[in-house]
Amino acid sequence: MLLKFICFNLVVACAVASGLKAKPRMTTATEHTQNIMDLDASQSKGNIASYQWKLLNSPFVNHTIAGHAKALFKTTAGGVFDWELTVCTANQTTCRSKVIKSPEFLEITDMSAEKRLDGPHAVARMSVSKQGTDYDMDLYANRSTDDKGIKSYEWRMVEGDNVGLTYTTAQASYITKNPSVYKWELKVCDTDDLCSMSAVVVDATFE
Repeated sequence: MLLKFICFNLVVACAVASGLKAKPRMTTATEHTQNIMDLDASQSKGNIASYQWKLLNSPFVNHTIAGHAKALFKTTAGGVFDWELTVCTANQTTCRSKVIKSPEFLEITDMSAEKRLDGPHAVARMSVSKQGTDYDMDLYANRSTDDKGIKSYEWRMVEGDNVGLTYTTAQASYITKNPSVYKWELKVCDTDDLCSMSAVVVDATFE
């Protein structure tokens, strides 16, 4: 009887372990003087009891964020930011890890608003989700500001499956079936024809 109980527990443990899967996602954006990374492990599978994000390179190598499926990391430094996600079952009896790589070298691209006392400040934001076989990207510029008023918005795809595509609204949506890394640049201009730029990058290759 004891042997059967042990064998049953081993089968249950193996079943739990076999379903454990780390699935990291990362969205990056440059806002004024900061690089911002949204880390998301909510699509990971299995009976997960703990999450840990670890930075593998950049000026903050081995920096860790533990405890939550979603995390936000901000820095004024440029660099390559590759993150390792580790998910574990209770008591860390079983763990799985997966690395998500930085789409590119992230630079601080928008210093224009800091260098002058007036003028616009572009803030590019993007969310991505998967509906069936479609990747749905929503672009947001509503956090952009100006002391006199923004006259125009321009979104331009600079990396992805339709490079050169532009939108001229503060908010836009793009749907594609092609998994890839997508980079969008946002340009906002005010009534004095002063302009500011920001960029956002997303790795839309998740299942």
